[in-house]
Amino acid sequence: MMNVSCKPLLILLAIMSATPALAYDKGNTILRAGPLLFAADVSTDAGTAGLDVEDNVQLGLTATYMFHPNFGAELVAATPFYHDIESNGVTIGSTKHLPPTVFLQWYPNMNDSV
Repeated sequence: MMNVSCKPLLILLAIMSATPALAYDKGNTILRAGPLLFAADVSTDAGTAGLDVEDNVQLGLTATYMFHPNFGAELVAATPFYHDIESNGVTIGSTKHLPPTVFLQWYPNMNDSV
């Protein structure tokens, strides 16, 4: 279940992601910070057994290196995510993790004519 307090963060994230892409050059580094949502996916079998894992929002930090004007490699890091594990509304455990992630991203060049 998503916590009600997460909704303002998700709205802010949606607004931030709707901003237009800027032109980047090879060798540029892009640093960003903002909220990251880790939405736990509970399988159907676990859901029918009454198990649930809470979602969590943490501060996310990203660094992108542009190795081409249209392509970059992004490293995503965050403060540790913490999840309560519940069974039929009763907390039976918890978990904490820090998943560093690397993405390959495409940045369309809006200034080039096709």
